[in-house]
Amino acid sequence: MSQNFSLRKANALQVAINEAIKNLDTNTSVSLNEFQEVSSVLDTAYTSFADAVARRAGLLDVLYEIRKSVDTVNANNKINDVLADMARLEKDIQFYSSFAKSDERIDLKVLQGRLEKIATRKEDAFGYGSRADEVQTSVLRSEDIESYRNVVATLKRQKQKLQDDLLELNVKNSIRLSVTATEILTKENLI
Repeated sequence: MSQNFSLRKANALQVAINEAIKNLDTNTSVSLNEFQEVSSVLDTAYTSFADAVARRAGLLDVLYEIRKSVDTVNANNKINDVLADMARLEKDIQFYSSFAKSDERIDLKVLQGRLEKIATRKEDAFGYGSRADEVQTSVLRSEDIESYRNVVATLKRQKQKLQDDLLELNVKNSIRLSVTATEILTKENLI
């Protein structure tokens, strides 16, 4: 009998299937000693290998059946759009966060004073073109930094709302797996 799975459960199944595939023993060599029945040991090892290869093929069939079904549901329910929007928000959060944590621009009077001090210095103690001939400052004013903090906070709220929407969509929507896929998952103790 075919079975329905929420998108959330489908994701968990994909992880479990990949883990099961990774744990399959497809060893093609065997160690023998003089006390063993060579033919029997080789046959047993080959059977074990062939079973693992067959299990892998079945698990991969199910994995890609799930993937195709999830992709279809995602497209039909605008989940791909939500995922793209979340990715964009994450990029914006990363970008604007650096400005929100930036140093503030030094006061103009202080900057001018420091530059005058450099200009009126009698001797160049550090040599021509040294860092002592320059004053570094941010271009961002305190109100700019505060504005970027607000932008980041707004973007994080938008992302959280999309994450909540996505969770709801992943629980509400489901895929239907074939009878064969359900049998393979059951045989592998994955459902």
